[in-house]
Amino acid sequence: MDSDADNYEPKAKIDCHCCTYEAKGLGWYNQVFYNTMKSRSVTALNYYVNSELAGQTNYISYYSSSAPTLATNNSDYSFYRKETWNVLFANLGSDKMKKMQVRVTDQNGTWLMVDSVIFKANRVVTFELR
Repeated sequence: MDSDADNYEPKAKIDCHCCTYEAKGLGWYNQVFYNTMKSRSVTALNYYVNSELAGQTNYISYYSSSAPTLATNNSDYSFYRKETWNVLFANLGSDKMKKMQVRVTDQNGTWLMVDSVIFKANRVVTFELR
């Protein structure tokens, strides 16, 4: 009976303790990362969370000097799916918050970044690729 859960049922009368949670991650990069990827002919990014493919993009087309600002409720991430940032999805299981490994590879599977990210249920967390 938790509104942050993926399987939330507002009509439920009994808490079954079976809530499951999902979080979203938003990878972004600065001009240095962008230029490095262009010089290496990187054309796609693959995002893995704890070794599971969690998102992909087939373009490297935008960079920023700072993390994108998210909406207060973090629920509308559709703006960031435009040809700017890369939204990935993390399955948290029964945990509302979990530290998970994020690995980013290029189109050939070459590792570009590995980092630990703390994901929170029903929220979007930003992380910088570097």
